[in-house]
Amino acid sequence: MKTLAIALTALVTICYPAISVAQSCNAWMSSSYSTYRAWTFDKAPGGKVMVHTKATVDGTALGQCPGGCNCGAQHSGRVYSTFTRKSDGYVMGSSNTTGAWVAWGSYISVTNPLDIIGVPGVLYLLSSNESVYCTQRGLFFQGTPTDSILPDIPSYMLVFFDVTSGPTTGHPNVWRQVMYEAHYLSGAVATQVTLGEDFAYTPSTPPCTGTIVASTNQCASNPAITNTYGRWIDTWQISSPASPAGCGIDNVVDHWNDCLQLYVVGAATYGTLTGYTHTDHINILGHITPPSSNGMTTGTRINP
Repeated sequence: MKTLAIALTALVTICYPAISVAQSCNAWMSSSYSTYRAWTFDKAPGGKVMVHTKATVDGTALGQCPGGCNCGAQHSGRVYSTFTRKSDGYVMGSSNTTGAWVAWGSYISVTNPLDIIGVPGVLYLLSSNESVYCTQRGLFFQGTPTDSILPDIPSYMLVFFDVTSGPTTGHPNVWRQVMYEAHYLSGAVATQVTLGEDFAYTPSTPPCTGTIVASTNQCASNPAITNTYGRWIDTWQISSPASPAGCGIDNVVDHWNDCLQLYVVGAATYGTLTGYTHTDHINILGHITPPSSNGMTTGTRINP
């Protein structure tokens, strides 16, 4: 799963004070370490959001130890995270992870997980202390980033309009357009988000002559994008001439998902549509049209 991540890379000169061989044992080693934070959202009981966070420090020391120097240094990564409510600084939780001591030239990676249940739409801060210690210098790398996190997940969609039209130029059969409005769990409108369909169906009985090709909005190709009001239009139709009359597709299950890979599987769906599309009638959630008067009314709520 791809998650939101922020990285910080630093190049530092470290380790080893001068000893008997003077300058040759000083400043010969360089280290490159990076820090990362990532988080995903999931459903939690009581209308809340589970926030899964990870903070990481990784990297390795570089260099060639001169003869006669003490080359037995070790390094260890340590990560400490706190999760606070921004409005009042209340600490929701904290955790820490310490890595093992290993030879200075080896790669280290230490990740500290912290899971918190948050209120949707409330702003939180993830503060991390991501550091590396050296046996001969103590602390020699430290990142102390703070990231803002606003937990919210797709929750439902509302019908804005539902219109069914008869055959016309470019539409050889009955066709239906519904404008939906996407909302998060907090109730906020999901503006300018990318949406894709998880779409399944079976052929009607009797089936249409020829081959029916489902043209849907997929995250990987031809996604839908909500406007500044969180709205988009979904069209149901058999878009090519077909017979016999009344044929089409049945048992449609159409999940409208947020394409942003920030959500744990199952937490990304705004709404699920069911029904059928025939050449002469279209059924969405039990509303069979034509006539358009049978369509879904403005404000009808559709859940995942």
